[in-house]
Amino acid sequence: MTVAPLLVAALADRYRIERELGAGGMATVYLAVDLKHERQVAIKVLREDLPPPRCVALICTIHTYWYI
Repeated sequence: MTVAPLLVAALADRYRIERELGAGGMATVYLAVDLKHERQVAIKVLREDLPPPRCVALICTIHTYWYI
């Protein structure tokens, strides 16, 4: 699975997208590196075709996972 070039470009100044972790009915989750804090993060990107009420509430959700 390839990462969309537009997503890579939009986040390039802050995150380096490593790979796709998974996809579901509402979103795709990517493993990325937070360049500022030098740690791994998961970035959730909502599908473009979702109806607006759902998108507005969840847009740009970023979850950080700590690995021990």
